[in-house]
Amino acid sequence: MRKTSKINDGQIVKIPLTELYPPDFHPFNVNDDEAMTALVESVKKYGIREPGLARTREDGNYELLCGNRRKRACEIAGISVLPVIICELDDDNAVIAMVDSNLQRRESLLPSEKAWAYRVKMEALKHGGIKGENHSYKIMVEQTGESKNQIFRTIRLTELVEEIFQTAQKRLSMKNRPCKSDEIDMFSGILFCRDCERRMYVVRGVKTPERKHSYVCGTYRNTPMGVRCSTHYIRKSVLTDLVLADIQRVCRHITEDKSGFLARAKSKCEKKVEKSTADAREEYQRGKARLFELDTLFRRLYEDRTFGKISESQFVNFLEK
Repeated sequence: MRKTSKINDGQIVKIPLTELYPPDFHPFNVNDDEAMTALVESVKKYGIREPGLARTREDGNYELLCGNRRKRACEIAGISVLPVIICELDDDNAVIAMVDSNLQRRESLLPSEKAWAYRVKMEALKHGGIKGENHSYKIMVEQTGESKNQIFRTIRLTELVEEIFQTAQKRLSMKNRPCKSDEIDMFSGILFCRDCERRMYVVRGVKTPERKHSYVCGTYRNTPMGVRCSTHYIRKSVLTDLVLADIQRVCRHITEDKSGFLARAKSKCEKKVEKSTADAREEYQRGKARLFELDTLFRRLYEDRTFGKISESQFVNFLEK
């Protein structure tokens, strides 16, 4: 623990990285990606231009509310300290400060990060005793500039089934490579040819209008012009319209028959659980049968050794195998 004089509230101090810890729940990811590489280079060249935000912990160290990416950049750059502003905050105000600081400073956020940030902030506002006309959602609307419905739709992402949430998180965290025009297409990296199962990529011409932009797979490009199959090729505008129409169809179906949709979703989940349970039970029975076979084998081996049917060296050799 660092031995120093008492630090005043609001004072900027250089704290060793070993004494800075992330909050118990931190919805913002810290990834070693291209953005982190750029931040590391900036730190090496210019240093830390903006201090982080921290509060003291009971053990004498510090909880880093804002600046965890800068801390990681310092670790990679070989810098041992980070300038931070020390603020004495209770748990609720610490959460609010963490969310506000990160939302203001982070250029891009995953929908899941934003969802959890909104959720923990709203819970902190409620815990803080917001009453009367100053409802927590009204404060969120005023501060974010988003509507009440937008905020609650965002927060609802945190209620996804864990498996679905992790899959979406993994997909959203993938950094799709931009094309030569420095654009990243919405379907980049997730579109595959139905026939050959090869990845499809967007083809743009310098003078080609956007309505003629298309997706093709490697099979399409490597097939002679006269025998090309249209299933390996699709217009970008057609695909966008198909996806949008499908989303609208599903939303309309849910709106018109919410109870039926929930019943079918529940039935599907139950069938999935039943299949998983059956597979686990089958695996258990196979393991049990195998244990019985091994037990019988060891019993016979021991009996053969007892009655002198095999030598001591053979017995030891069998055991080692």
